[in-house]
Amino acid sequence: MNCSKNLLQAYLNGNYLVEIYSDGTKIRYLNEEKFKPLFPESIDLKITNYCDNNCLMCHEESSILGRHAYLSHPFLDTLKKGSELAIGGGNPLTHPDLISFLIRMKKQGVICNITINQNHLLKNIDLINYLIKEKLIYGLGISVINKDYLDDIIDFSRSYKNAVIHVIAGIVDEQIINLLSNKSLKLLILGYKLLGRGKSFY
Repeated sequence: MNCSKNLLQAYLNGNYLVEIYSDGTKIRYLNEEKFKPLFPESIDLKITNYCDNNCLMCHEESSILGRHAYLSHPFLDTLKKGSELAIGGGNPLTHPDLISFLIRMKKQGVICNITINQNHLLKNIDLINYLIKEKLIYGLGISVINKDYLDDIIDFSRSYKNAVIHVIAGIVDEQIINLLSNKSLKLLILGYKLLGRGKSFY
């Protein structure tokens, strides 16, 4: 199979071969009936519970009282070349060790993706552009819950093809979905979580 984007990593995981391309395409090759992996292909990694948004439906219960995670844990040294990290929070951009951590993961051959809230995108656009330019992140998830900065978010997401807009079923209204539709955007609809503040908000 030919992909128009660059090959980022190719690795063996148990009995199959994995190829990951710069546009997020992942291809698995298998000569047997069942996949038998030896390690996870991807891991969700929450690096902070600090966030200044105080979203009423936040299932993580993130707030300005949230703490940052310790990013020098030995477990992180065991991540395999080609594995993907989905980094989130809270607001992961506030972690003081974010850049050094991403540099470390890049040297290790780990592919990092990050999810941020719509309010933090434009406030940190220089940082985001730096992380993209230096290939410290590939996928960028942008959580949208209202119309704040929506035109700017759409423009950015169209310019950076690895941006994915995240919306929560039952929270984002039909008007916002219509504004996001038919604009050549990647859109991920997430289920509502009855956890944290999400339980009381529901």
